[in-house]
Amino acid sequence: MLQSLRRQAQSPIIQGVVIIIAIVFIFWGVGTNLLKGSSHSAITINDEQIGFEEYQRAYERLHENVAARFGGNLSKEMADSLHVKEQAIGQLIQSALLQQGAKAIGLEVSGKEIQEAVAAMPQFQDGGSFSLAKYNTLLTANRLTPNKFENGLRHDFLREKAVQEIGSFVMYVSDREVDDLLQYGNQRVTLSLLRFTPASYRDQIKIDDKALAAWYEDEKDAFKTPPEMKIRYLAYRYADLAKTIALGDERIRQYYEEHADEFARPEMRRPRILFLRTDAANVAAKMKEAEAMRARALAGEDFTALARQYSEDSSKNNGGDLGLLPKVSAAGASNQMVDLLFSLKPGDISPAVSVQDGVFLMQLAEIQAARQQTFDEAKVKIASQLQQKEAESVAFARANAAYEGIIGDGSIQAYLQKHPEEHLQTTGFFRENQPPVDFPQDQELLTKVFALNSGELSSLLKAPDGCFIVFADEKKAPVVPSLAAVHLEAEKRYVEAKAQKIAAEKAKEALAALRGGKSMAEVARGVGLTVEQSPFVSRRQWPPEMPPEMMKTVFILTDKSPYPTAPAAKGDEQLVYMFKERQNTDTAGHEAERAQLRESLLQFKRGQILGAFLDQEQMGAKIHRNPNL
Repeated sequence: MLQSLRRQAQSPIIQGVVIIIAIVFIFWGVGTNLLKGSSHSAITINDEQIGFEEYQRAYERLHENVAARFGGNLSKEMADSLHVKEQAIGQLIQSALLQQGAKAIGLEVSGKEIQEAVAAMPQFQDGGSFSLAKYNTLLTANRLTPNKFENGLRHDFLREKAVQEIGSFVMYVSDREVDDLLQYGNQRVTLSLLRFTPASYRDQIKIDDKALAAWYEDEKDAFKTPPEMKIRYLAYRYADLAKTIALGDERIRQYYEEHADEFARPEMRRPRILFLRTDAANVAAKMKEAEAMRARALAGEDFTALARQYSEDSSKNNGGDLGLLPKVSAAGASNQMVDLLFSLKPGDISPAVSVQDGVFLMQLAEIQAARQQTFDEAKVKIASQLQQKEAESVAFARANAAYEGIIGDGSIQAYLQKHPEEHLQTTGFFRENQPPVDFPQDQELLTKVFALNSGELSSLLKAPDGCFIVFADEKKAPVVPSLAAVHLEAEKRYVEAKAQKIAAEKAKEALAALRGGKSMAEVARGVGLTVEQSPFVSRRQWPPEMPPEMMKTVFILTDKSPYPTAPAAKGDEQLVYMFKERQNTDTAGHEAERAQLRESLLQFKRGQILGAFLDQEQMGAKIHRNPNL
């Protein structure tokens, strides 16, 4: 229905229908009912109601987080396939059950706890002390009242207390559990392999016109041309509009003063590291090697030169230089590394430190003291941020007005006659993966454009660089070319497909022969291949040249059962492999790794008991979802 309305938006009849629909809504109260419906709860958990506004905020937060994992773009179709809506609903239900459970076991959050938490938040401080004026200003700017904000904090703290209380039932992880997990990650095996590649069998493929035609008939959809579009569009780009926005120093200074914490530069430290990779068998030897290099550096050798020569970290080409790091950025590393970095003095070289995948030395090269960026230093950046934000609002307002104008006037042409200041841009035919240079290179926007049919007008579309209104002049549907038109490409793909099939068949035959009692050397001679020997591999140090799927089988193979049930695929190759040797790790030592594993196991167990608690609560809860959700 919506697509039909857009396609026929230029029709006076449709404009009249829209007016009639609006009148029906007003006189029959449909609009009023919808507005009233928005105040109903979206979800009810026992006696607790969650409104549509709260649901929408939860959905948008989750959508934003999931989108960040996909480069910032998440189409509606992908969000549906990932069940983002159901996840948001589930999170709200679990949050409510956790709060209710906390109250049921007697947990509460006092007013003093809330007061102390608010007073400690740096966002509400001025000169190191809590500022009531700043507190009220920031809450008002975010459309929050103190009561609403503090109730939100109370709910958050109550959930945290519940998690801690439930988790406190798990306080212990045995050494045996840690040893088993350490062994699981570090146990190493080596394999014998035969590698079957399609390239070895291409020369065996004879192209027969009849066979090629039959194959093409089955595979022709893979040769379809992609759809093409020719469009006209109005663009309201943030960068263009930002240039027209003038800002006075007073407004810029106001932002600087209200967001002083944004311009506080923390203490920065520049570490250099010399890193040596380890496996379960050589940690002690690598520690000695690292300590020997430290002794050389302390005796006068250049640490930078040693790092360039011996380090196995990507920073070796820079002499181990990791750049200037604030403590907050360094928090991405292990606490052990952070604490070490901020305990050294300039020029100090740390003793060798063992971490999960290696050992390292660290030298502190430089310290830059914490400082507050001055107004003059921050002025240009602030002005740019404010112009960008205002440009986004202006772009949306102008694009929205244009869209309503086009609908009201019946066509883009009629609208442009009234608004000659607008600039309509046109394109030739283009494909979704090859948009014109001047059109946004944004996949989410392009997906919406290519969802249009010829003669349809888009809705108002937002992209990272602006707002757009698109009219689809013409859309070419995908077509299957004749075999003659793609003969060379079809022959190439035909040969590759047949060669891959032969490689897979040969691999299966080889594995069957091995399982039937032949040796790896005999099978290799029979197929004209050389037996490869893998290095020792572990789950923690899995080589990229082996497919990850092999990890599921190689560690359960034994001398008595050395073969998998099927070959492994690595791209277009087929791998046939057999177990050769196993090395169990010595669980003594590895203190840093053991500590990490113990903490991971503890958190895993606490997560399990929390999940069991929530499952039990949900089984006994009365949960109602609004059918309009």
